[in-house]
Amino acid sequence: MYYLIEIESQALLICFEEENRLSRKRLVLTELKPGQSGTIVELLGGQNLISRLQSLGVRPGKKVTKISSVFARGPVVIRADSIEVALGYGKAKKIMVEVGENEDPLNG
Repeated sequence: MYYLIEIESQALLICFEEENRLSRKRLVLTELKPGQSGTIVELLGGQNLISRLQSLGVRPGKKVTKISSVFARGPVVIRADSIEVALGYGKAKKIMVEVGENEDPLNG
């Protein structure tokens, strides 16, 4: 969240922007818990994989929700907008997402 504060120094605004950036955690999609949401920030991999993911609606800036996954590296099902997509574990490991501090799966 950014705050618009009218002051002569820009240092305060920068401080708020840095605090916002630090309050978000960057994770691999497979680290999300079922039902948890995040915003895609990066797709790792070759051009073919990136093109395939983008054709499925999986692209940077898109908010996604992890629907389910299989424990032993099975498929990961996500929802992007109203579309559900099943991805292999290897593909899901190449999708970086950001979650807010209150959505952090590692801290409950």
